[in-house]
Amino acid sequence: MGIDVLVQRSIGSPDVVVAVIDGPVSAHPDLSAPATLRTDVNDPSADACDTAHGTFIAGILAASRESAAPGLCPGCSLLSSPVLTANAAASGRMSTSPARLAAAITQCVNAGARLINLSVATTGTAQRSREELRLALSFAASRQCLVVAAAGNNGTLFSNVITQHPWVLPVSALGNDGRPLRRANLGASIGSRGVAAPGEGVMSLAPGGGYAIGSGTSAAAAIVTGTLALLWSAVPGATAPSLRDAIVRGARRLGPASVVPPSMHGLSADRLLEEHHLSPTV
Repeated sequence: MGIDVLVQRSIGSPDVVVAVIDGPVSAHPDLSAPATLRTDVNDPSADACDTAHGTFIAGILAASRESAAPGLCPGCSLLSSPVLTANAAASGRMSTSPARLAAAITQCVNAGARLINLSVATTGTAQRSREELRLALSFAASRQCLVVAAAGNNGTLFSNVITQHPWVLPVSALGNDGRPLRRANLGASIGSRGVAAPGEGVMSLAPGGGYAIGSGTSAAAAIVTGTLALLWSAVPGATAPSLRDAIVRGARRLGPASVVPPSMHGLSADRLLEEHHLSPTV
């Protein structure tokens, strides 16, 4: 997917702050400097949540390159914002309320995040809360903070207030055969404005210093976020819209654009940025 060249060229820049809005991230020996791990949303229920999911996502991004499961951009600054509740994790649902997610997005943007990874879903249908979330996503857009969101794993044609937002980059998952995973969500906004990335048998970090294998759109979204972080590190003068445009235009079409997103290709996106007369730094 054109990621290897980017990985070989850079570990990322500390000026690129990547926020992981997810579950809590467990301490792990492979999550070390130059990545910075801190929590800006401290909620008692979130702190009681199992740390497996958040640690797995953080590892895809920030694990040391010497790790058995090396991360994509360990040189970038990592901001962890836990929003999952203990009840949600116990039920196997990586979800939070729209209001809590909106607050986390706003706090991460104010803390300097340039990329936000959302591998969580929302619960509740109150119009006021949904509007708060839409406003938070629009605030991220106004501050040039890219938002990458997992499409979900229900195996349906589905979109929500997050993936429908025009600023959000929705991500579906590919299997090892290069085709969309059967349980990965597809849909109109995902197919027209999103991308797909590897999401089967991904290895990352686990609590307690171990490792785990996972599949789904959560992992795929983190891979896209990490790729964007490397691109932004290599081309610090890129604007958020140009970076988002490059990752979508550089992707390779897999099926009907109406519902199936193209397959991300990092090197093609990098070349498109160069065509915009930006000078990559090695």
